[in-house]
Amino acid sequence: MANDNIRDQYVNKVVNLLTDIIKEDLLENSNAIIRNGDCISAFKHYRIVKTEKSAYNIYKQNQLATSVCSTRIALAWCIYDKHKKSIQLHHLIRLENELIRRQSEMMHYRHFINSVKITQQQREITIDRLDDTKYRYRSLQKQIDKCINVAKYCQQKGFDNETIRPGIVTD
Repeated sequence: MANDNIRDQYVNKVVNLLTDIIKEDLLENSNAIIRNGDCISAFKHYRIVKTEKSAYNIYKQNQLATSVCSTRIALAWCIYDKHKKSIQLHHLIRLENELIRRQSEMMHYRHFINSVKITQQQREITIDRLDDTKYRYRSLQKQIDKCINVAKYCQQKGFDNETIRPGIVTD
């Protein structure tokens, strides 16, 4: 019985120490990305929170900065903002908005094609428009993937710069 109390006290001390280490080292690390349920803490200053509508709100220093529709885009946005690349940041958001518009356009065309009130000629025209919209949608997806890859590269370059410090010589 006494051993259990000592063990519980020891475990509690260890848990408290580990919690302090996590708070000091990980949460304050300018390169840490930590997922906690529906929330992601990124780069010390950003918090990404999933909403009910499958969107992600990005908070910068506890103020809502923007909303996006995927965690990949949210993290890329945080990287661009961290590295002060506002042109790429706005381009990424513009591409995402265009992608969402194309999605709703495709859904509209599909609904219209399945309608019984249209003629065969209208259906064929709508199918052509749908094919064009699908092509543009895939193109937008590729552009977004490129933007995300550039953001990853920027972050990786930042990691490399941290490991190469002037005046420090390794053997």
